[in-house]
Amino acid sequence: MLKKIIISITFIFILIFSFTSCSFTNIFNRFVDNDEQIANKKFEQIFEAINNKDIDALRGMFSKTTLNETDNIDEDINSLYDFIEGNVVTWNRIAGPTTFDTFDYGEKIKDMQTSYEIETSEGKYSFAIQDFIVDTANPDNVGIYSMYIINTKDIDEQFAYWGDGEWTIGININVKNALPDEDS
Repeated sequence: MLKKIIISITFIFILIFSFTSCSFTNIFNRFVDNDEQIANKKFEQIFEAINNKDIDALRGMFSKTTLNETDNIDEDINSLYDFIEGNVVTWNRIAGPTTFDTFDYGEKIKDMQTSYEIETSEGKYSFAIQDFIVDTANPDNVGIYSMYIINTKDIDEQFAYWGDGEWTIGININVKNALPDEDS
């Protein structure tokens, strides 16, 4: 008798879970963003800052470490705005996000790398962004660490744009893509 009750209760839980799992997942996702949502939200903010040529908004997305180690971020942001010709129309993610989660002695670091493209009334531009989402060891690292931008016509479009692969701190304009060796 006890065995039938346990089996019945288990069956009922499975039945309830199967009918509510989609709803449960949707409720859970409202509280926990996935990596794509996090990356797209950040780039939407970057897109808006570029569209409005808002130096303060873009500066505010960079990590304190980047701001402290870059000679003059405002000049770099102005150079970025000058580099992009035309009115910004749309954006889309090309590759990523690639995330690296590190847990070391109770500290967590989450580094996200993503490639985007924006289209303006004058052309297309490719971005590669390294963004630290979490760094409990050094909270000053949280934010954009490295941003690359290039005119899309200047790269091999069969590969996603990732800059030179060095993730140099700050804003890096017109740096060619690091391509895989042809001999490999």
